[in-house]
Amino acid sequence: MGKFICSADYGNPFESVTIKDWLGEPPEYPEADETLEADVVVCGAGLAGVAAARAASECGASVLLFEKCSNVQFRSSDFGVLGGKLSKRWGRDLTDKQEVVAVLMRDSCFRVKQPILNFWADHSGDDLDWYLEGDPEILILDECINALKKDRPAGFDYCVEPQRRPVPRPYDVHSEMYPCFEISARILPDHGRVLKGNLKLAEATGLCRAFFETPAQRLLRVGSGRVVGVIAKSYGGKVYKALARRGVVLATGDYSGNLDMLFHYSPWLRGKGVMGIGLDKNGMVANTGDGHRMAMWIGAKMEDGPHAAISHSKGGAIGMAQYLQLNLNGERFMNEDCGGQQFDNQLMIQPGMLSWMLFDGAWPDQLKYMIPTHGYAYLGEENRLRAQADESISASLRRGDTVKADTIDELIRLTALPAEKTRASIERYNSLASRGFDSDFGKAPKRLFPIEKPPFYATRLRACPVMNSLAGLESDENCRCYDTNGNIIDGLYLAGNTQGNRFAVEYPTTVPGLSHSMALTFGRNAGRNAAGG
Repeated sequence: MGKFICSADYGNPFESVTIKDWLGEPPEYPEADETLEADVVVCGAGLAGVAAARAASECGASVLLFEKCSNVQFRSSDFGVLGGKLSKRWGRDLTDKQEVVAVLMRDSCFRVKQPILNFWADHSGDDLDWYLEGDPEILILDECINALKKDRPAGFDYCVEPQRRPVPRPYDVHSEMYPCFEISARILPDHGRVLKGNLKLAEATGLCRAFFETPAQRLLRVGSGRVVGVIAKSYGGKVYKALARRGVVLATGDYSGNLDMLFHYSPWLRGKGVMGIGLDKNGMVANTGDGHRMAMWIGAKMEDGPHAAISHSKGGAIGMAQYLQLNLNGERFMNEDCGGQQFDNQLMIQPGMLSWMLFDGAWPDQLKYMIPTHGYAYLGEENRLRAQADESISASLRRGDTVKADTIDELIRLTALPAEKTRASIERYNSLASRGFDSDFGKAPKRLFPIEKPPFYATRLRACPVMNSLAGLESDENCRCYDTNGNIIDGLYLAGNTQGNRFAVEYPTTVPGLSHSMALTFGRNAGRNAAGG
């Protein structure tokens, strides 16, 4: 699906990257080999682009869909949703939308547009129901597959499950300093089959025509007026002039595969690896900010920063459980109650971008008190929990990512952490746990477990690679695009990671799967709006 880009080899981490390093000039082309015309032109056949194409065609609009790669593009499988039939079936339909939006606004330091979040909250459930029509045979489960108390049903290998259901009884999202709302659905093993089914639904209208290995490379705009189409060029060299009577949708993905662009907007990510998404015909990473650049060439405004990126940790042998964390100096450095994205942000500023998670033999009785966030290890009723977590710990021990010892001193030796400082940190943590009050970092007492019962474990955690950037062009809840003067660019619509003002500062693990859900909701909305002209 993609490849790993080592940003550590990129160059001097203190050397600035300017916009001139990556924006360039719009390419010039000879006369088109073929001129095409439709109501709507969609650039990008990922989740947002396919949703836009289907939505527009269902509105009766003819659609031309251009994609850089040889097939539709997708990754992962989580969708954070509010409302809809699935939420009602799973008993999640009473979740307070305003509370979720308020926490997301706080997570983004109020640097996003609340009308965008409000629109997502009001439509995301119905949009997932609509999206699943792409595979009407998919099995819908009523518990997380790892939590099923009975044998897994036939067809479980391709299904929709309610992530983290049942939620452990001690967990109360409203009392948490770093809450994680349990409103996510997961399509297993991924949503590729559903995505392809949605493209088939679009094509079945007789109104949608898809061109693969044919990236859009330039927007066509009449002076400073309306966007009227795109220039696209196939890898075979054929140049298309695709004219749009009603609108163009840019859904070309994120820009993290363009390291110049990534480090211009997020220089703090230097030193991390980058997971490129999708490969083009030449084996090159596909998510290189093509749509951002095409729109900026005609005057579109990139949203203000700080730009957000997904680089959340999923923890180690026991998941992202909120156990004691020590850096390479043997020092505790944070309140461990936070989620995987916040943890990774802290890890980035620690020595070597590494830490050790320490826990002891009492872990089976403690996991149910942990926050069910990204990488959560609680997997259902106690017997299954113990068996599955035992398997995970054993696998990590075999890989060498986890060490195990009968004494604290032996554990310290195996980690190679500085003995005196590490011992003092553990003793300090144990004393806080015995008092039930973390005066050092403010960790919740219910997760302040001492390290005292053998055997003792330590899991090494590393800073995670950048999975994708979440920053886009200045936009609104109607998916319109704005120029640098604050004016709407007529005829141009944005969706997916080309659309800005949805995320800022960091990816909020407050709602796991929010990125996918946003892409779906605003892809569908962009298609409808573009079809309306």
